[in-house]
Amino acid sequence: MSDFLNESNSVAPLPADDIVSCVRIGKVKQLGPGSVTSAIEKSPCAGRVYVTDQGMTGDEQAYEHHGGVDKALHQYCSRHYEAWKREVPERAHLFNVGGYGENISAHSFDETNTCIGDILEIGSEDVLVQVSEPRQPCFKLNRRFEFAQASIRTQTTRRTGWYLRVLKPGFIQAGDRIRLVRRINPRWSISEVGKILWEDRKNIESLKELSDLPGLGREIAQVFRRRLATREDEDMLFRLNGEASMWEEPRSCGAARTVNLVILVKVFLFVGAVFGLWIVLRRVVVHLEVKDNRDSVNSGL
Repeated sequence: MSDFLNESNSVAPLPADDIVSCVRIGKVKQLGPGSVTSAIEKSPCAGRVYVTDQGMTGDEQAYEHHGGVDKALHQYCSRHYEAWKREVPERAHLFNVGGYGENISAHSFDETNTCIGDILEIGSEDVLVQVSEPRQPCFKLNRRFEFAQASIRTQTTRRTGWYLRVLKPGFIQAGDRIRLVRRINPRWSISEVGKILWEDRKNIESLKELSDLPGLGREIAQVFRRRLATREDEDMLFRLNGEASMWEEPRSCGAARTVNLVILVKVFLFVGAVFGLWIVLRRVVVHLEVKDNRDSVNSGL
């Protein structure tokens, strides 16, 4: 490890030096039925790829806020895919390395031992990248894995991956060494930041610290500052769901299927009540019309 590190002060464990198992880029295209587009489906690169502060050469993002300096690259722990296969066996064939749309895959780095502001060195050209923020899962993961709870499960497990900014550009490729060379925020692992971001959302002391945390991406820092200013949480439902699910729930997620069944029953009861009310009103109208006709006949006599 580098002299920059002070292991006695590290709260998060230090990741072991590792090898980049895969480097991937992708083009924007339609994701599933409808008009939703994404570049989450990325292909492995056979040789070297040049990285700049805007990302990898040839890689695309569907929306502007999916990229930029703070989100130049996305890294994901390759060990997680085996966990997903065990937890969601009905979709195991979709949980393969690259499935989360990561640019870089490695084995030893994960959300518990990777901290905001960590500087990593990659490859023989000493490319330097810095960990900027957790990935915020969105509904496109539901489409990617044909699993209506993919986004929320990714968030609750905090197996989200993280974004990197590029400090020193250069070429990287699969098989390159990746290692931690500096740590500035040993307390704030990706997992711990995710806890405040998605779970312990009213922790004022943590919000104050994270609002000005060195190295934290601007987008996430603004979320924390907004919470401090308003004392209100942001709505995460549209980001996570986006749309009504079009995918069948795996059997291991019966709770969500039960919720959908309850909703259908409620809709059925509501429609039935409206239809029943219409029948009653129609009978009242017919009764009044008959009575009015009888009154007219009687008055004529």
